[in-house]
Amino acid sequence: MLNKLDPARRALLLRRQQAVRAFSGHQLVANSLSACGITHVYGTTGSPVDQTFAACASKGLRVMGMRSQQGAMFAALAHNYVAGSLKAAVIVSAGPAVTNCTTGLSVALENGWPLVVIGGRQASSLTDPRVFQALDAASLFTPITRDRTQVAETEKIDSTIRWACARTMEVSPGPVYLDLSQEALEGRAAANTSPFEINSHPAEPVASDLQAAITILAQARRPALLIGKGLRWSGAEALLDQLTGALGIPFAASHMGRGYLPDSHALNFTSVRAAMLSNADAVLLVGARLDWTFRFGSEFPASTPVISINIDLVEAAKTANRGIALGVDARVGLQAIVDGLLEMADSGSPTNYDSLRLKDLDIARSEEEKTVQRLSQQESTPASPYHWMARLGKLLPVNAITIFDHGNTSLRASQALLAAETPVSRLTPGSNGCIGGGIPYAIGAKLANPERPVISVCGDFAAGLSLIELETMVRHRIPAIIIIINNSGIGGAVRQNAVFGRDYPEHVCQFQDGVRYDKIMEALGGTGIRVTRSEQIDDAFQKALDSHGPVLIDVITDPEFGEPPYSPGK
Repeated sequence: MLNKLDPARRALLLRRQQAVRAFSGHQLVANSLSACGITHVYGTTGSPVDQTFAACASKGLRVMGMRSQQGAMFAALAHNYVAGSLKAAVIVSAGPAVTNCTTGLSVALENGWPLVVIGGRQASSLTDPRVFQALDAASLFTPITRDRTQVAETEKIDSTIRWACARTMEVSPGPVYLDLSQEALEGRAAANTSPFEINSHPAEPVASDLQAAITILAQARRPALLIGKGLRWSGAEALLDQLTGALGIPFAASHMGRGYLPDSHALNFTSVRAAMLSNADAVLLVGARLDWTFRFGSEFPASTPVISINIDLVEAAKTANRGIALGVDARVGLQAIVDGLLEMADSGSPTNYDSLRLKDLDIARSEEEKTVQRLSQQESTPASPYHWMARLGKLLPVNAITIFDHGNTSLRASQALLAAETPVSRLTPGSNGCIGGGIPYAIGAKLANPERPVISVCGDFAAGLSLIELETMVRHRIPAIIIIINNSGIGGAVRQNAVFGRDYPEHVCQFQDGVRYDKIMEALGGTGIRVTRSEQIDDAFQKALDSHGPVLIDVITDPEFGEPPYSPGK
């Protein structure tokens, strides 16, 4: 029928038919995110993205309305880390809502975590600086994103989101920011029905480098393995077990690297890492970096060769001056090394590792455990973090995901007493030491893996940075457990006294005594429990585990408890 019309009339009718079949920019965002495997969207509504959230919900994505943009960032980051792939995205409105994502982007980049963040931009705000909430966010975020771009045309929404989702998982994971204009969202364009694909082929290690690495490990007498959180994206846990079990290489893990091999493993010397590394004659890094977590490599001799397996060749190459950089996926690199070492052993060139060293490390580890036990048995009122965490550690389910969001003193206690026995068991302040994410981390972690118990242990200062997200937990029915270390301040009274002296009249580092965080949780609609004595933690925690909703346990903790006379893992 159309062919019988004159060309101008035919073209007009075709345009009208295409317009009827076209989707709004809001719908295109939802369609594209869904096509890329996104299942959850975290964010805060506002102009110009209100209808984007509605479109995502209509598409079947779960939309999580957070109380802050920073909370949305933290929740989505934890979701993707626990899921092990890009399953969550963040959408926020324009202007200050976008700048409030800054900390989360920095955390994502530093930790090497994938995330796509979509920020709205008011109409013509780039071309006319007088427009309300004008902001060139793409330029602002250049230092703290893996990549970023602006989308001003509806027709480019789909392709740009697909590019962003691929880019955030490309090579080494990291954040990508999309600046999406109001004009693009309000326009219409045809949808892309093709499947989403990431055309990535795992690189193979350079043969000469691989052989050199195998030779170093085979000839070493005192090798050491360091495990980091970058292992999350590789699925190489079985190979780690082979490396330690079949070949007997002792290991230590970073805070978030714990659990990929269980803390109870006989060759786990994380608590005495310095002793293990002090005389190491070869160090293998898997998903780990020689940053502050591992004291920038100062714990082992400068002459000790380092082998770094890291999918990010740039990151791996940072250790090249001390050894060999294998810029490959951890699973690929470990498989090649394990195969090479086993082949050498089968051919009559077995490894010759120093067995007496392991006995010495066993003794050192036992002494460390006695020190922790001694601190745990010291009673006070209120209790020290060691005292009540020792009880909590005995109650912790073996498959729990435990989040630590607090400072040095309590962090040492929790690392020593709360074990990680299964992969992806631990989230902490991470590579840049950012606290304040504990409550939203719990939201994202629980949604990513509803079958596992999620417990977030937060300092009272850290909790205060995202306390209002407790309402989000209640509203969205997230059955996670939040435990507050209520020691009345940043380091309790210890820092206040050290910085200002005991006689200073203003409490700057120290808070009011007895703040009722349990009552705050109750006021927001959840279950709040207060613990004033260590023995009460047993019933409180069991009640929280049995609950079908979010629970906050407010644990009164000794504000005078200072730095312990040792440093686990130093």
